[in-house]
Amino acid sequence: MKKFYEHSEVSAVLEEFTDKENGPLPDQSHPRYAGLGRCWGWKGPLNNCGYPTIPVVGRSLLAHRISFSNHNGGIPYKMCVLHQCDNRSCTNPEHLHTGTHADNMRESAERRNGLAPKPKKSKNEYMRKYMQEYRKKKKANNQPLTNHPKSV
Repeated sequence: MKKFYEHSEVSAVLEEFTDKENGPLPDQSHPRYAGLGRCWGWKGPLNNCGYPTIPVVGRSLLAHRISFSNHNGGIPYKMCVLHQCDNRSCTNPEHLHTGTHADNMRESAERRNGLAPKPKKSKNEYMRKYMQEYRKKKKANNQPLTNHPKSV
């Protein structure tokens, strides 16, 4: 069973679960990682994507965001906290920087030798296509378009 913490305890929990001495050292031969110190390991829970979390009543906070905020005075509005070391479980604030979601996707594509992710269709695009087909069928059968549960 998860233990939930109060907001006032979050920084203490971050320190409790952080392993500053035994984390992995990024590959120093790669120019991207040159000069980076050791990652701070995480001994606490991870979410489904491998990011460290701190369970707080009602939700889970991402530990790398808390670490960055504690050491840098906050996170600008609508900004992501990105890992320079490419280690999702790292909470070392020296390895973290802010950027937009687009920056994160660009850096991710650069790390994978330019293999950019395929853009995903949003749910709205699927719904729009579904409704166009639905309307065509109804129009072909001369049926009214009312009382459909997914009408937009």
